[in-house]
Amino acid sequence: MRFKYQFQTGALLSMSLFFFACSHQKVCRNANPVLNEKDYNTVIYKKAIREALETIPKNSVSYYLNHYFIKDGNEYLVADIKSKNLLCAKAEFLVNPGVFLSDIRKTNGMGYSGAKLNGLQFESKQKADTIILIINKIESIID
Repeated sequence: MRFKYQFQTGALLSMSLFFFACSHQKVCRNANPVLNEKDYNTVIYKKAIREALETIPKNSVSYYLNHYFIKDGNEYLVADIKSKNLLCAKAEFLVNPGVFLSDIRKTNGMGYSGAKLNGLQFESKQKADTIILIINKIESIID
């Protein structure tokens, strides 16, 4: 009987801790519902992320490396974007060749997932039927 009571108490405690932890997580709610979409390569999504990043103060936005890849000889970073006003989104950036990438190039991004991209500066260009976000500068990378 004692074992059964201890098991029930342990299970109850574990469930309580789980629900407590989940209830205190920051929920990200984007003002623009398009930014809640999973496909960050659509024109609609790229327009929405560009507009959001143009309206939010630059010092309140943080960028984190999601992954790095090379396509057609060009380097790209996919970054998770978070801001103090609960913006959370993802964007694909074309990287200008002269941009500082620490050892990300050497390792193809392996081991850098989640690294903070400090001082990321970019521009956006409308090209035919799409928008291209281009990184011009990253001041430092904190892994």
